[in-house]
Amino acid sequence: MKKRKALNIYTFIAVWTIIMVIGFIGITLSLKIVQEEYVELQLDINKRNLEFYIGIIDHKIKSGIADELIIQQFQELVERSDPSKGYVCLFDSDEGTMLCHPNRDMLGLKVPTSLTIKDNVLDSVLSWYDVIKTRTETGGVLSKMGQSEITFTRPLDKTRWMISSHENIGAIKSEIARQRKTFLLGFLVFATVMAIVAAYVARKLSSLYEAKIEEKNKLLDASNTQLKQFNEKVAQQHNQIKEQHKSITDSVKYAQKIQEAILTPQTLITDILPDSFIFYKPKNIVSGDFYWLTENDQFKLIAVGDCTGHGVPGAFMSAMAISALSEITGNITKWSAKAILYLLRAKVIKALHQEESDPYGKDGLDIGLCLINKANGDIEYSGAYHDLYILNDEGVHIVKGDKMPIGLHPRLNMEFTNHIVKYSSNNTYYLSSDGIIDQFGGAEGKKLKRKGFVKVISGLNGKAMLEKKHRLGEFFIKWQDNGGQILEQTDDVLVMGFKV
Repeated sequence: MKKRKALNIYTFIAVWTIIMVIGFIGITLSLKIVQEEYVELQLDINKRNLEFYIGIIDHKIKSGIADELIIQQFQELVERSDPSKGYVCLFDSDEGTMLCHPNRDMLGLKVPTSLTIKDNVLDSVLSWYDVIKTRTETGGVLSKMGQSEITFTRPLDKTRWMISSHENIGAIKSEIARQRKTFLLGFLVFATVMAIVAAYVARKLSSLYEAKIEEKNKLLDASNTQLKQFNEKVAQQHNQIKEQHKSITDSVKYAQKIQEAILTPQTLITDILPDSFIFYKPKNIVSGDFYWLTENDQFKLIAVGDCTGHGVPGAFMSAMAISALSEITGNITKWSAKAILYLLRAKVIKALHQEESDPYGKDGLDIGLCLINKANGDIEYSGAYHDLYILNDEGVHIVKGDKMPIGLHPRLNMEFTNHIVKYSSNNTYYLSSDGIIDQFGGAEGKKLKRKGFVKVISGLNGKAMLEKKHRLGEFFIKWQDNGGQILEQTDDVLVMGFKV
């Protein structure tokens, strides 16, 4: 009996130890490889990101723009980035100082000599200050103030400037640490279970001379077979679900990239409306809300739309709407806000094959469309269930759109209304989807509504556009907090503000 008990204990300890050692080594090596591959991938992304910004700067240099103006414009572009997600810096390599940085307090400061970067190609640690001074193209992990950033740096030809792209590596390190704990916990449970099973089998083997050993072994074999089949079935189903979830998620994320490519890029927005901001927060990965800007010799066109639904269906609708707007503005020579909406409605009805008998015939979109006259700054506005908010020192004036959508509707043959808003340098204009207006929140958990939205934008009067966007984002997060309970976002959110 004592020998049998000792055999059980030794078997348990041996199996548990072997599995845990193998698991620990395997997990550590695997996660290290994952982190190295992530750094390589992010360095490539940073490098391509720098090529984009270098292209912008080279274009401005070739255009004869003064260095001081280039630095100022580039600083404005840098400040729009979110440092927690990644940012770009510009340095004076002769002086070793910062010219552009998301934090204005850093401008003009010398690069600290204490910062080091581990070059990913040379596998050596370099001084970040020396890299800037010697104009060395470098890519690797930059260590600063207890944090690590994936950084790629290269010089700008025919200038004394160095440009670098940064991505915080803290998130991937935290995720790897979390995954490591999860895997180790899983191996701990697995090793314990397997050790118990092994000890149980050892006890059975040690009782070969006991009565009915053959019968018990058969029962054990049958149980193990059933357990194996069950585990195989569960594992198969788990893998199928995991693959399906990954496939769906990957598809939606790819759709997000496509939608981002369809939306007007920030560089073009800055060219058309230099004094503007866009607060854009999809409910899911992709959005049914969209913004689109373009211009011709006479007008600047700004459109903010809210398609039926959100997520993937809404994204399909927004892509169709943007394509239709692009086709309409490209085909007609004389732009009119109401005419563009009229043609857009016809195209949407035709594209969706809408008929009055169709139970799904109410699909479509709401939209607000502004045409800014380049000659005098007057705005021609037309809206489909969308209003234009005008904020100045006298308060908020609302130009109401027509109460009919872009899609099938009883008032199908009616034209949209053209509203003319005379130019005023004191006016700030806002276009918004109904996402923020219909969001539940606050102490009572009720909708914000139009009155609440007007109060919010009134509080932004006199602020810079970038600060308006920041404060609007802070308000939205605070509004969702219902006494410590964060209420779910109910719809896609899009707010655009601009001055003429």
